[in-house]
Amino acid sequence: MTYHIPYALFLSALSGLAIAQDKQPAVADVQALQKKFQEERAEALDKKFPASTLAGADEQAKRAEEAAKAGNLSGALRMIRDARWQVPYVPTDLPPNIDRVLGIARMRHGDIVTAVAYSPSGEKIATASGRHVLDKTSKAAVVKIWDLGNGREVKTYPGSKDPVKSVAWSPDGKWIASTAGNEIHIWDPETGKLKKSLTGHEKPVSALAFHPDSNVLASGSDDMSVPLWDIEKGAETANLNADADKKAKAQIYSVAFSPNGKLVAAVNDNGLMQIWNPSLDKAKRLVSGLDAHASSTAYQVVFGKDTSVIFTSGSDYVAKQWIGLGPDGEHLPGHGRPTKIEGHTNTVTALAITKDGKFLATGGTDKTIRLWDLTPGVARLARVFQGHSEEVSSLAFSPDGKTLATSSDRAYVRLWDFATGDPLLRFAGTDPDSYVSALTFSPDGKLVATGASEMSFPKWHKVWLWDVATGHPVAALDGHQGSVTSVAFSRDGRALASGSTDRTVQIWDVATGKTMRALEGHDDSVDSIAFAHGGSVLASGSKDGSVRLWNAASGAPLLVLRAIESKRAGYAFTPDNSAVEFLGDDPAAVRQYPVCRVGPRTFPFELCAGRFEIPGLMPAVLHGDGLDEVL
Repeated sequence: MTYHIPYALFLSALSGLAIAQDKQPAVADVQALQKKFQEERAEALDKKFPASTLAGADEQAKRAEEAAKAGNLSGALRMIRDARWQVPYVPTDLPPNIDRVLGIARMRHGDIVTAVAYSPSGEKIATASGRHVLDKTSKAAVVKIWDLGNGREVKTYPGSKDPVKSVAWSPDGKWIASTAGNEIHIWDPETGKLKKSLTGHEKPVSALAFHPDSNVLASGSDDMSVPLWDIEKGAETANLNADADKKAKAQIYSVAFSPNGKLVAAVNDNGLMQIWNPSLDKAKRLVSGLDAHASSTAYQVVFGKDTSVIFTSGSDYVAKQWIGLGPDGEHLPGHGRPTKIEGHTNTVTALAITKDGKFLATGGTDKTIRLWDLTPGVARLARVFQGHSEEVSSLAFSPDGKTLATSSDRAYVRLWDFATGDPLLRFAGTDPDSYVSALTFSPDGKLVATGASEMSFPKWHKVWLWDVATGHPVAALDGHQGSVTSVAFSRDGRALASGSTDRTVQIWDVATGKTMRALEGHDDSVDSIAFAHGGSVLASGSKDGSVRLWNAASGAPLLVLRAIESKRAGYAFTPDNSAVEFLGDDPAAVRQYPVCRVGPRTFPFELCAGRFEIPGLMPAVLHGDGLDEVL
């Protein structure tokens, strides 16, 4: 699980954009947030978070109070909001024996974020995650709900073993729809309980959209269908794409209802945009079919403030603004004539539009988000937001149009205040996009060491040291060229050893954060590491099937223990310096006596001792004496 959030890098290009400023907040608005801050602060203290962890939040709250007294209510509102985001908390759904989490993530998943959706009130946001189904390293897909007032995770829906490709919040706020492979799950955002599973698609569902009255859901799928569903009955009422021609028979990437609820639009893998009026006779339902992105894939479609304007995006590096249709689907003069919206340097994967139709946001595989002013009648570039390290996968405006939420093929969500040019709150203790892969406490319990890993980005392969009392990072140890898979403190806490997929063991000086030694010799990832309790010997276990013993002081190799056909096991030392082999994830499978393996079977070591070349080696290792004489 990932428990950190990256800092947002933010660059904005102003081009004369005039955005109406919000009206001055009332004193009561500030006081309401101050009350919530005090309640959340008291809760943190009740959960035994040290008062020192609240220092930053308290400072912001003090500044907010001073700003309010000076009449700067907008500034006070912003500062008390920042204070609430800094109050530590215990996430929901933790096991009962866990009472503290270091580096708590706000707006962060443990896997790539695939979709975002605001609640109708704008007070919460739903985010979905999950890698491609063929990615065997992927975690289970989930949908998370976050409170935007304090950044806390308030609910997790783990209802899908398949990647969640789309999520939609009903306009009345009662339901969330999320994809689950070939199914659609309708669930209660307050309780996280499943209401209905909509079944009928033959391939994974990739797009969802609620009708404005919340009673009908449209979906698009890899099976090329665009059905409409009655939410209460849980039944399909129509398949809009059932009788489509060959070009229309392609994977559906996006569906959208018009603001008046009368029209449904969809775009597909062949670059086609289709628009239906489901209330018409079956033969007349298709009111428009346009080759929106010829010889390309069309990824997104959204209506403007009404049916007269439609926007699409595709793999041809552009978004397009189309003259649309009348309220019931009648063709307007010039319908089908597009205006290109150019600026991205690669595929435009995501679109979002404010409810008033004044601003359009586009995101792409060029890792940028672009904000377009639509008030002149044609799109004019207003700002460019940069900061994502991978392609932008989803965009959503808050209902009030003040905040833009963005997600990418990394495990986090960013919130942008485009009216002020400020990236909203970011909290981080480690580098962007990495995950925690190893953890251990220092002997005195004051520090925790974690290993950070990201296979594609070597600069993020670090070991982090955290202050247990505050939950804050105190040092980042940089030296590995692969994912950090294991960490261990020496008995006196002065040294820290780490193993990595780069096949090395690093020994660090905890006080200075400097590398003391780099140990080389393994032929594969070093996945397990431990100091003998005397501290003079370090053991490392690798996927190459060996355990290597090292002189911890000099880094000199002492010996290699290689089990027969053993590819993976964990090793540690008992207090009396006996060896322990961990046989998988089951704690009951730990053998408190020396063992060796032959194929999949494990035996007492004395039955295998003859397979090792050095007589007396294992007794010396196990009892910690006579090692030099044996070698």
